[in-house]
Amino acid sequence: MQMTNEEICQSYQQAKHKAKQIQILAELNVCTKEDVLAVLEAEGITVGHRTKGSLQQEHKPVKEKTKAPENKSVPSDWKTAMKAIQARITGLKHQKETIENELAEIYKALDDIYESERKNDKGGTL
Repeated sequence: MQMTNEEICQSYQQAKHKAKQIQILAELNVCTKEDVLAVLEAEGITVGHRTKGSLQQEHKPVKEKTKAPENKSVPSDWKTAMKAIQARITGLKHQKETIENELAEIYKALDDIYESERKNDKGGTL
């Protein structure tokens, strides 16, 4: 899981549509809805008609992870998540463009050096 148990609980409690938030949390944390429900129930949060400990025994308890680094905040809804992803894609495209421009300059400089050396070699052998 990417989020701590505390962050999952807070996100769930703040959600307007709690049932949808469980799926969103599962997707953000790359886990199942049952894993998210297990975290919520382990923290004493009643989800719908379920009560703490009502999950099937086959699900392993979810270990709490350390908090994500400060610069990697996890959005609480899908619109915010999409905006963050789109901003990251835009940033990566800009980085790609910058790298491609730098590579073009390097290739140009290498071509210039090659041509210069080629001319020097021809001039000295005549």
